[in-house]
Amino acid sequence: TLLSSLPPCDSLTSDVVSYLVSREIIDCIQTTCAKTTHLKDEGECSVLVNSLELLSACCVAMTTPNLPISTSPPKTDPSQLIETLVFTKACNIITLLYGVLLYDGPKRSTPPLSPSTQRVVRQCLQTLLNISRFSLHTLQFVMDNEGMSMEMRHVCSYILCSASLHSYTDILDTCVQLIGCVVFLHPSNQALLQNGPSPSILQLLSSLPFSYFSDKQSMNLLFPTLISACYECPSNLAILQEKVNKVMLISYLKDQLKDKADSHINLYPRPTFQQALKFLESPT
Repeated sequence: TLLSSLPPCDSLTSDVVSYLVSREIIDCIQTTCAKTTHLKDEGECSVLVNSLELLSACCVAMTTPNLPISTSPPKTDPSQLIETLVFTKACNIITLLYGVLLYDGPKRSTPPLSPSTQRVVRQCLQTLLNISRFSLHTLQFVMDNEGMSMEMRHVCSYILCSASLHSYTDILDTCVQLIGCVVFLHPSNQALLQNGPSPSILQLLSSLPFSYFSDKQSMNLLFPTLISACYECPSNLAILQEKVNKVMLISYLKDQLKDKADSHINLYPRPTFQQALKFLESPT
């Protein structure tokens, strides 16, 4: 509540976040996430959700509003939040998701998630998304690790399957956006989308419900992620085109570039969309 009432990136805001970091609150959140293998009760669920809400609020408070995402590391971080996120591997949130969803190993089926599990998954994804908006470089660096990328591949595959099957729309939306951020202009993370047993993450993305290819709001979530997945990556583009014609992405990009008022394209640097359009229009 205090953080949300303060101006973003204000000196007082930075002091509050710095105090939380110095008191090792973020480290405590990481410890809680790392030791959770499955949810035991509603009380444990509430502790996890409240802890992640605090971390998420810190990231939002330190994020400059209305700026396109950037893969460059921040020039300064007076709060030392970035250093702490790197040291704690983004508070081991991906490991928490792996423990909650796949603690007994990969599953042959995707049963419905309990309400408690949905709450934790929803908050985990939103917190990771807010970390990416605060410092995309930090999240991409953390995920560009063999063990972490393997966990993320399993977690995202499972969430995409479960959320599509059981219509957890908000969870699915956030997961799609998060994947797009992790792979944005990052070749080694792009490779994550085609690794592993079939269906890969990229195949799952290209098989999402029809609304993601017809409804404008849903397209604004999925299509930038597909573009990020395939930009300057011919192997990913080839996999995608097994299900999705790249003409759809080209048409989407042209429409977005015409509409400067569109709030979603403003999330990405405009030159990147222009370069992506050039890549997609080139002969394959």
